[in-house]
Parts: sequence; C-alpha cells; structure tokens
Amino acid sequence: MKHLTIILIAFLFGTNCLAELVPINDDDQGTLYAERSTINKIGYRATMTDVLDYKTTRTFDGHQHLSMAIKAEYDCEKNKRRMLQIAIFKLPLARGSPMLQSDASSEWEVINANTFEAKLASFACNQRKQKKEIIQDDKIKTIFIDRNSIRADGHLASIWVNTNYKSTQYLNEKPYRSGRYLNEFDCQGDSMHILQMSLHSKLNTSGDTMFFDQTPTTWQRVPPDTIATKILEIVCDKL
Repeated sequence: MKHLTIILIAFLFGTNCLAELVPINDDDQGTLYAERSTINKIGYRATMTDVLDYKTTRTFDGHQHLSMAIKAEYDCEKNKRRMLQIAIFKLPLARGSPMLQSDASSEWEVINANTFEAKLASFACNQRKQKKEIIQDDKIKTIFIDRNSIRADGHLASIWVNTNYKSTQYLNEKPYRSGRYLNEFDCQGDSMHILQMSLHSKLNTSGDTMFFDQTPTTWQRVPPDTIATKILEIVCDKL
C-alpha cells in the first residue's frame, strides 16, 4: 500500500472495475480466464496473463489458495508456449497480493490441439493490437492511455494507463523501465485511486515483472492542471 500511495502521488501531480477477465474454460476444478488487458503483441509473439479460479481451496507448499495467475508467452508462428511467471493467491480471481510467486521462465513447449493452452494461445494471438494514445511525453516518461479499456459503473470509471520511463527507475532496489496502472476515477468527486499496478524490467510492460499489487490505494483529490486531470476528463466524458 505504501508503494502504491507514493506512485499515485507522483502520478497525480504529473512530475515524476477490475481487469477484464474473459472465460476460456470451465470444469469441475475451476474456471480459467484470459486477462485481455494484459495482452502485448510484438511481431509473431504475444504475452498474456491467465487466471485459474478454483472452486474449492487448494494447498501448495503449505499455502491454501483459491486462485492462480500465470503470465505466459506464445509463439504464434511455431505454436509454442512458455511460462514467464506464476503466482498463487489466497483470494479468488487473483485478488490481493500473491502468497507465492516465481519469475523463473519455463522451456518452450509445443501446444497440443484441443487443450486449454490451445484456447489461450488462440485468444492471445488473434487479438488486435491495442491502440494506445500518448497523452504526455517529457524528459522523464511517456504516458499512454487505452480509451478502449474504459469501464464505467455509475459515477465511477476506470482506465488502463501505461508508462515508459526514459531512464531506469528503482523500487526497493529493483530496477524497472515501465509500469501498467488500472486507475479508477470518481467523476462526481473529482478524485482517483489505483486499483492495480505492475512494474516491468523493459519498456512497453515487457520483460520481467518486478512488482505487482492489486491492493487499492486510498482515494485522493485530482489536482488541477495535471496529467491526472486530462485522464479524468477523458474517462468521465464517457459517462
């Protein structure tokens, strides 16, 4: 929470609804979702996070959990897949902070037909590249928004925001070059908070995930004449 609050303050002053889960498979064990907003396509390769939501509590290495999130890379040309990151969560739908997380990449494996891996690969590889709009580009960072990611619920609206940093940044001595933030705005109260964020070792939210948190920050008033004001106007104009 402390880290999220610090980053939110920086975002608010511009100086330095949950993720879209699409059901892929459902059986007696649980429901498998693809997280559409995490898809990143470069050439014939695509990365995407999927969430396995169990119907009963599972135990792994002494940790009871109800969900698992896997970030995988797909070779859409050679029909192969490898895992980049895996995390287990105490709460359903990969909510909260992970109980255990591994960033060790697996070997490439051929995807067999008529499997859930094949369904995930088809979903990731066939998605159109998201159109991102640059709303700020300065000596420190470039900020992109995806208007198609806007989701509204009453007077609340959320949007995904990506940030590329011009130089390496550090959080707890971990280096990162880009960040992805799910920001929610109160269009009546002119305030905002962060619902989810991740920091990545390379530009365009690629490379290793250096930090991940789904703990919402506290609501804060959006200061006038800042980058957050621009995003507030864009998001709330959809209501």
